[in-house]
Parts: sequence; structure tokens; C-alpha cells
Amino acid sequence: MLNVLKVWKVNFKKLKNIINRKFTKLKQTEEEISSLREKCAQLQEEINQVEQLQKDLETLAKEFAEAASKFEDADELSRQQKTCIAELENALQEAKKNYSEDIANGFNNLNTKIVEVEEQTQVLTDQVKFLANELTQLGSSDQESIKVLKNKIKELEMEKNGLEAINYQLEKDIKINPQFSKDINGITPVSDDDNISSHEQFKLSRQEATIAQQNNVIKALQDKISELEESHKLFKKQILRHVTLFH
Repeated sequence: MLNVLKVWKVNFKKLKNIINRKFTKLKQTEEEISSLREKCAQLQEEINQVEQLQKDLETLAKEFAEAASKFEDADELSRQQKTCIAELENALQEAKKNYSEDIANGFNNLNTKIVEVEEQTQVLTDQVKFLANELTQLGSSDQESIKVLKNKIKELEMEKNGLEAINYQLEKDIKINPQFSKDINGITPVSDDDNISSHEQFKLSRQEATIAQQNNVIKALQDKISELEESHKLFKKQILRHVTLFH
């Protein structure tokens, strides 16, 4: 029975270590998802900046066009403004092209990575639930073992009580025999009474040794039950805490 309990205890520790590793991995994947989402937000902000730049350039181009129409006679100014507008438009088109390609590639990569991480997270979640269920079943087995041990303790205590009752009777017999031998001293030899007393003393000593041994066994079983119950409670709290934090 003690060997079985040791095996269960080792299994508890193994499952606990596996769950801790799984939760560490989940934590890492959650941090990775958070980082990817921050990158998405940053890219979106850059998109907004490019769109704002486009609006500003369009406004500036419109202002230049209006200014050019007002100063058509100023050939140099008109030429410079048109050149500037053309350069700005080219720069805007190039920026839009580059940003569009980078953003499209970035979003595709990020979306693919997020999908992969979410799938991995789901797999880890299922594994954690499976391990939690295994621990629950193992905990049920421990409860059954504790019940068996408690029944064994009850049996030993009943046997011990029976032995103590026999001891009590033997002690009474030992006290009565000397007086009895005095009363019938002329009929029964004293040596016979002494032999009876010695025999009962020997039986009493053996009974007391047996009781002491059973007390030690009961104490060991009670200690093992306490240890197993405490270990079961601790692992159950840890599992509930991990599952609660995860969800």
C-alpha cells in the first residue's frame, strides 16, 4: 500500500511539472500574440500617417495650382511650382507604392503568425485540460486510497482495543492468582501458582508488545494519510489557480 502511494505521489509531481511547462509555453505564446498585435497597431498608425501625408500633399498641390493660376504671367514662378508639384506627386506615388507593398506583406505575415500562434494556444489549452482531468482522476484514486487506509486504521484500532481488553483481564488474573494461592496453599503447590503467574506475565508482555507495534503502524498510516491529503489539497489548489489564470 505504501509503495502504491509513493507511485501516485511521483505521478502527481510529474503531472505538475508537465502542466507548469505547458503554462510557461502558453505565457510565451500570449506574449508573442501581444507583440504581434502591437506591430499591427503600429503598421495601422503608419498607414494613417501616409494617408494624412497624401491629404496634405493634395491640399498643397491644390494651393500651388491656385497660386499658379493667379500668377500665369510669372513664368518662372509657375515653372518652379509645377516642378515642385510634379516632384511631390512622384514622391507621393512612390511612397504609396512602397508602403502598400510593405504593409500588405506585413499584414499577411502577421495574420499567418497570429493564426499559427492561436492554433498552438488551442492545442496547449487542450493539453492542459487533459492533464487537469488526469490529476482529478488521480486525486479520486488518492481519495479511495485514503478511505482504504482509514478503514485499515479502524480495523487495527478494533484489534488493539480487543488486545487491551485481554491485557486488562490478564492483569486482573495476575493480581488474583497470588491471593488465590495463599487461600489454597494447603491444597495447591505454590510452584504451580508461580508458573501460572509467570505464564500470564509472559502473555501480558507479548500482548503489550503487539499493542505497541500496532500503535506504531496506526501512527505511520495516519501520518501517510495526512501527507497524502495535504499533497492532494496543494496540487488541487495549484491546478485550479492555473486554470483560473489561464481563462
